[in-house]
Amino acid sequence: MLLDVRDIHTFYGLSHVLHGVSLSVAEGRVVALVGRNGAGKTTTLRSIVGLTPPAEGSVVFEGETISGRKAYRNARSGIAYVPETRDVFSLLTVEENLRIAEDAASPWDVERVMRWFPALADLRDRKGSQLSGGQQQMMVIGRALVTGPRLLLLDEPSQGLAPVIVNDVLAMLKDLKTEGLSVLLVEQNIRMALELADDVYVMEHGAIVHHAAPDALAKDPAVLERYLGVAA
Repeated sequence: MLLDVRDIHTFYGLSHVLHGVSLSVAEGRVVALVGRNGAGKTTTLRSIVGLTPPAEGSVVFEGETISGRKAYRNARSGIAYVPETRDVFSLLTVEENLRIAEDAASPWDVERVMRWFPALADLRDRKGSQLSGGQQQMMVIGRALVTGPRLLLLDEPSQGLAPVIVNDVLAMLKDLKTEGLSVLLVEQNIRMALELADDVYVMEHGAIVHHAAPDALAKDPAVLERYLGVAA
């Protein structure tokens, strides 16, 4: 198993946010973590990468326990995190945003990313602040790829994007899936999550309440309505 999260409990101060969360991501799989706002999805990603370390439980990556390690060490181990805030360097160009993160050993160098995302090549000299939301999302995913990740953590890649752009992002992620990249995806767009994922975990109030294949979840109106607010 590439990633194995075992019974983690995470706090913000005295606030107990995650309550015994367990999930796993196998090599080459896309796993979606879905749920309503405030369910604990982002905190789960932050706990995995080391930005909000769990107080209890463990995070095991490639057979090594990484919970409690600094986030930069986990990044160097092969975990790339794309937050929903995107964190674009607004005064740097697209190419500079990519170069600043590039790892010489990565199979994804800047030029490969430019070839993979032709729209970025056309925008390579444009500053981050001048990009649309969809263009920024493409760039920050590209910036994650040039680090050479074994696991990509994506937080709400469709957040704030127009429906037509969401379809573009979905197509891009499907293409990446064919490359065998392992992904843990947090997404509120249920259609997108079910279309992309191999496995789906549902969260509520900081706990995993359901785990199913996407086809099975799509045919379970009770779960969709109760936990995700999707009408049957």
